[in-house]
Amino acid sequence: MRADRLLSLMLLLQQAKGRQLTAEDLARRLHVSARTIYRDLDALSSAGVPVYANRGPNGGIALLEGWQTSLTGLTQPEVQALSAVAAPGALADIGLSAALESGLIKLSAALPVVQRSAAEHARQRLHVDSSGWFQGREAVPHLDVLREGVWQDRKVWLAYRDFDGEASERVVDPYGLVIKADRWYLVAGTARGPSVFRGARVEGARLLDEGFARPEGFDLASCWKAWCQRFAERRASYVATLRASEEGEAALRRVRPSGEHARWGQGSRGRDGARTVTVDFERESIAVSQLIGLGRGVEVLEPAALRARLGAIAEDLRAVYRARGEARARAGPGAAAADDALARCRWPDLSPRYASALRAAVDFVLERFEPLAIVAAGSIVRGCGDASSDLDIFVIHSAPYKQRLQRWFGDVPAEIFVNPPAAVREYWAAEHQCGRPSTAHMLATGFPVLGSPLLDELRAESAAWLARRAALTPDQDTWERYSAATLLEDALDIVERDPAMASALLAEAVLAMVRYHLRARNDVLPRTKELFAELEKRDPEVAGSARRFFEAPSLESRITAAHAIADACVRARGFFAWESERVPVAASRGSRAR
Repeated sequence: MRADRLLSLMLLLQQAKGRQLTAEDLARRLHVSARTIYRDLDALSSAGVPVYANRGPNGGIALLEGWQTSLTGLTQPEVQALSAVAAPGALADIGLSAALESGLIKLSAALPVVQRSAAEHARQRLHVDSSGWFQGREAVPHLDVLREGVWQDRKVWLAYRDFDGEASERVVDPYGLVIKADRWYLVAGTARGPSVFRGARVEGARLLDEGFARPEGFDLASCWKAWCQRFAERRASYVATLRASEEGEAALRRVRPSGEHARWGQGSRGRDGARTVTVDFERESIAVSQLIGLGRGVEVLEPAALRARLGAIAEDLRAVYRARGEARARAGPGAAAADDALARCRWPDLSPRYASALRAAVDFVLERFEPLAIVAAGSIVRGCGDASSDLDIFVIHSAPYKQRLQRWFGDVPAEIFVNPPAAVREYWAAEHQCGRPSTAHMLATGFPVLGSPLLDELRAESAAWLARRAALTPDQDTWERYSAATLLEDALDIVERDPAMASALLAEAVLAMVRYHLRARNDVLPRTKELFAELEKRDPEVAGSARRFFEAPSLESRITAAHAIADACVRARGFFAWESERVPVAASRGSRAR
């Protein structure tokens, strides 16, 4: 054992490349005491290894510069450990899986023949699979940019959306990448110190020419460990008081971390076998998703809002399944038709929470309507949903009416749009005219849950509408410019007497000018919460001015920014002379010129 330790000590000092290491650091890494390290150093020195130590606060232990050992033999446990290393998906994500495989092949070739057979023996008896069950790896579309920033020590511009859906932009110093539980994280320097960004929430990234200097003494593993500890200490809190039966408590143990279980056992049970426990779920949404499946075995006592939320979900589910039973009794053969339609449905690849909600929504639609087709759409189906995103369900039926419904399915909100084909075609024309083809987008890009030849036809027509550019007529162009410019003028009129209202009008004017700017380029208008992100892709300069307006600290600076946006987008700051085209009007009987 001591021989192994001496070799490990010598290799650690060699890897330091002249940098001094403390005895305490070496002792920690080799799992011995500092006194043992000093004894081992004496043994190395006696064996002719040029090791030296400097005393004092800046002292340490190092090898003579330039000296290197050729003794790098591996022990049998080391061979077994290296043989268990596979090419995990994490390395494939950053383009290093092939390098790992070739490196292991070279390492195996360099081993003595006896150890080569031991390596193969171990490889056939130990396999490491770090992936989780029933969930795919998170998509990190900008991982290549983050990786290059880390490798090259170059600053990176980030567009980021946090857990609560709040978007932000910043320039960071990318120190390193970490993968934990199949999730990529970026550890980066910011104005507030080292921060951590989840890779899947990076919505945009750009490698900048400017480099940065890594903090002296920075260690990625130590920084990550410290951040994880702080994260655990300051995590969000949502404490619920529950009354759990023995069966309910057993079910609760299956969905909550094992570290909480011992605390629950401290309370005594009542005569009915139930006892009161408190659980910190972090957020209401987590509490709902975990408690909804536990049934009557767990009752929420507090908070009242959570109790009411679960009660509403229970009532909603009761209504759905009661309606199903009643519909079966009334419809007779019609119930079989709904079952047949359900059997023909296809389902997108969603997380269990969203998949369950979508199935419940489709079941509800089949009971309430006679759909010819059903399409699931929206950011959840596209895999980029925010914290408050809902499911969009588009239903085509033959009845001569249209209807919109908004309901909860489990803890997931859903919007259901029910329309006959004629109404869909009316939407296309009207929405194209105003530059917001939401119906065409839902049908063309959504997932066809219940397909039909009619739906294929409507999806093809939707794609054709999306391909059209919504050009403004001369009158529309002038009117939208004029409307935005006069909003700005109205704001300036009341700056002195009502600055709060002036600020609100300024914001409205800026949004109107930005929307006009996109429409004038024949672009489709995005959703409001994606307006600046889309503008950034098409005109970064105007997008930057708009962001500066909303981040400005004073009304005066917002006015200056609004003027710059007006000059760039609508080329006017207020009233301007113009004439519309003459529009024919049918004269009514008995009318006369005035």
